[in-house]
Amino acid sequence: MIKVLQFIHGFNMGGAETIVKNYCLNFNKDNIDLYVLCWDRYNSPYDKELKDAGINVKYLCDDMPFYGKEKIIFRIINKIQLYANIKKYINNLNPDIIHTHLLVNKYIKFSRPKKNTKIFYTHHFSVERWKNCFKSEIKKTRWLIDNYDTTIVALNSKMKDDINNLFNIQNTIVLNNGIAMDEFFQPMSKNEKRKELNLNESTFVVGHVGRFSKIKNHDFLIDVFIEIQKKKKNAILLLVGKGEQKKHIIDKSEKLGIRNNLIILSDRTDIDELMKIMDILIFPSFSEGVPVTLVEAQAAGLKCIVSDTITKEVCYSNLLKYKSIIDSPNDWAREALKWSVDKINYCGIEKWDLKLIIKELEDRYTKSLKGDINE
Repeated sequence: MIKVLQFIHGFNMGGAETIVKNYCLNFNKDNIDLYVLCWDRYNSPYDKELKDAGINVKYLCDDMPFYGKEKIIFRIINKIQLYANIKKYINNLNPDIIHTHLLVNKYIKFSRPKKNTKIFYTHHFSVERWKNCFKSEIKKTRWLIDNYDTTIVALNSKMKDDINNLFNIQNTIVLNNGIAMDEFFQPMSKNEKRKELNLNESTFVVGHVGRFSKIKNHDFLIDVFIEIQKKKKNAILLLVGKGEQKKHIIDKSEKLGIRNNLIILSDRTDIDELMKIMDILIFPSFSEGVPVTLVEAQAAGLKCIVSDTITKEVCYSNLLKYKSIIDSPNDWAREALKWSVDKINYCGIEKWDLKLIIKELEDRYTKSLKGDINE
């Protein structure tokens, strides 16, 4: 049995957090002795799902009495404690494989696992953003590559090429994040779900699923919705997510007089059902890695208009249309209202099936311990 440690900051229901949660719930327990390390506890539905499934999650914040306190002395203590506690946990556990996600590689360098430990690192956002915003984390990742048997997992072929060029390596692999395909393809009563949200059959539901952060460009989304509402008085904007920009978006909607036409839902585990009650999804992000949300939306049969900054590798049907964020909100609104799809045509979306992804990752783990990861 392979002892695997999944290491991420916590489970706040973002894209990276979702895939780690899915890994944990779907690994073959006969092959994987699984442990999960986090330092933050968000009390999200993901935390509960993992607990209910008996997944061994260690939340370091539980052992840090000053965690969350903002005074400078407490912040210093917390930082020291965090590094020390991570090192202690990893050295005591002595996993065969440490699989890291997001900005945690600096802690692995500090912890110095045993030399025969295999490192997997999944990169979840654009390499350009990595280089511009997180140069220190790149240095720590380079150190891991130089000192450990490290496999970097990219989300698409462009990301793979960018990472190989960044580190002058050739062994980056591509592994889709994966979705529970059966759930998104499963038919459901659209009207019954709408009733739960006090929406009627004729309401035109404009949707978005994603964290409230600047990179997601919610400001532009609000502007697009304003233009849609001018042409469709019964339009509602349904936003699913949470984040630091949430209050700003609520304030903007109040200032523009559309607060009553805005529904915000957070910490939802019924994303597949929520997507099925939307009429169109607007996704004007400035930058993305590979947004799994768009794969989920296509599997749910939802039309999507997305910014042309997003990789074409996420397009697996005729339900996706790309548009420049240089275009006006009115142009986006017109596109959203005039575009129709008579018949859905899929091409290759089945390779995002979570069951296949889990099996491939488990095989990669096994091969890495045998020394034949690139076979």
